[in-house]
Amino acid sequence: MRRCLRLSFAAFLVLLLAPAARADMGTPIMWAGFLHLTIGNLLIGIGEAALILFVLHPRTRWIFPKMILANYVSMIVGMLLLQMMFDNLVYARYEFPFAHIARIMAMMTALTFLLTLIIEWPFCFWVFRKDQKRFAKSLKANLIAQCASYALLVPLYFYASYAEVCDKVAADQSILAGLAGQGRIYFLEKDRVHVCSVDLDGKNRSLLPDIELLYGYEKELSFVSSAENKWSLRVLFASNGAVRTLIPDLSGRAAKRESTHSKTFDFRDEGKRDWSVEVRHLGLDGVEVSYREQHQYRFYIDTPYMEWYSRYPTVLPGNFVIFEFYGKIVCLDMNQRKIAYITDGYAPVVLLK
Repeated sequence: MRRCLRLSFAAFLVLLLAPAARADMGTPIMWAGFLHLTIGNLLIGIGEAALILFVLHPRTRWIFPKMILANYVSMIVGMLLLQMMFDNLVYARYEFPFAHIARIMAMMTALTFLLTLIIEWPFCFWVFRKDQKRFAKSLKANLIAQCASYALLVPLYFYASYAEVCDKVAADQSILAGLAGQGRIYFLEKDRVHVCSVDLDGKNRSLLPDIELLYGYEKELSFVSSAENKWSLRVLFASNGAVRTLIPDLSGRAAKRESTHSKTFDFRDEGKRDWSVEVRHLGLDGVEVSYREQHQYRFYIDTPYMEWYSRYPTVLPGNFVIFEFYGKIVCLDMNQRKIAYITDGYAPVVLLK
């Protein structure tokens, strides 16, 4: 019992300190999942078994290993099923899931609870198999155990999650109207093999003909000056540094990187950059927005059901930002703290008229 208490305290301490950890040491939600999968299921199984013993008094000495096994099985099966459920229920239903994140989290938590009840009920039935009221008692035991477990797990996972941007930025498609006719976005299609373009307001999307890139390589697009007001669209293959010109001599204005190490393109004049954008850890920690060097929010969401990161930002005049956000190309109005969905795609670059 003392060993269980020590393990419980160690797990809680890691969760408590996780938000202060560096990104290269793993995210808090990653540590929460790791602890849940290893130590957590053992402790939860012991707690559920003790609670069932106290409330329903089953006639078995094997309730502890049975409930521990139930928790490990439910988590493994849940990990396999939940991603499939998330893809079918969220990405297939919502064009821009960020606008519905509170509803999505509530729906997925309810589905996770229901799935846990279904998976762990046979183990509760196993506990009461010799009891005349085994069916009713197993249902009651299962419900009691899961309610107690989720009363602990939901707050812990909520604490370990990171989604500050959801409280600070609102979805609003109307912000795109002011960008109509100002330029086009070039980006990689979902398969990352084809290249597309679309107007800044999300209209007139088209596939660039006769362009097919190698499948499976990490790629990014950029513009390189070829003549006065002429730009060549190129693709860089990150694995070997190879560069390929896709379209030469496009007319318009392209932005340069803020520095040789920056991943941000900026069209604004030097004196109009109170709002700034920085790519954190090559995009794995998202795009951070600051005002006069003071952190405002970061486009990175890490929960038990989703890890959404952002990268490839281009800042436009008026403090608009075009960037990739979990496979969506979006526009952020930093002044109004509003964001709009443009299209699906990766690695966007912007050419203004």
